[in-house]
Amino acid sequence: MASVKDVNIILVKSMITSLTNPQVKNLLKLHQKKYRDESKSFLIEGEHLVSEALLSNSLELLIVTEEYSGSISFDKTLFITQKIGDKLSFTQSGSSLFGLCKIKETTEFYGTRYLLCDQIQDPGNLGTMIRSAHSFGFDGVIVSNDSVDFYNDKVIRATQGALFHVDLIRDDLKKVIKELKAKNIKVLATDVHKAKPLGSFENHDVGLIVGNEGQGVSDALLSLSDDLVKIETAHFESLNVAVASSILMYHFRKN
Repeated sequence: MASVKDVNIILVKSMITSLTNPQVKNLLKLHQKKYRDESKSFLIEGEHLVSEALLSNSLELLIVTEEYSGSISFDKTLFITQKIGDKLSFTQSGSSLFGLCKIKETTEFYGTRYLLCDQIQDPGNLGTMIRSAHSFGFDGVIVSNDSVDFYNDKVIRATQGALFHVDLIRDDLKKVIKELKAKNIKVLATDVHKAKPLGSFENHDVGLIVGNEGQGVSDALLSLSDDLVKIETAHFESLNVAVASSILMYHFRKN
């Protein structure tokens, strides 16, 4: 299979009807992470996500089928049959509206509040955490190199479009922690044992570290944090990582 150096946008006046069309074949390859990484592009589907992409100037190409009856329009639009749309869709119910977006690579930390995710594996969890980060005024979500892909379709859908509004960074968290500390941002790691209760912390600039669904935050990152924090619970020792992250970010939200 030929490699994807770029998903070239070639606009045609007529509707594309063949699954063997080169542009359609390249779009279909974006279902795979290796091609998303190579082309620095990803697909979204549905009116809500496309609308959020438009609002954030993230949309590169609008893709519509003959069954689309909505009002969204874009100067760069590709028309395809619903049969092709069904192949492009990540869901069983299908869609008649898609968008092609470029991956925005961010490496600089310009903000003051970040969620650091250590080995997060569940796409729904990561998507929810990105959504909460945007909701509570966090500047970005930073994941370890072994965490789930930001542009996995389940992650994208769970964000409800929030991925277009916060910085998404994949990096070595040990390095990230050092960089945040250099900016005088306090780094707190979650732990259910030797930690202070969340209520004892004032709201301030922060880098919050949350850990893998089964193992929690690694010992190496715990040792690098400035302090340990836990959420006081009555009946369970720990919470789902997405739920816990949301509670933590609400506490340290931007007012």
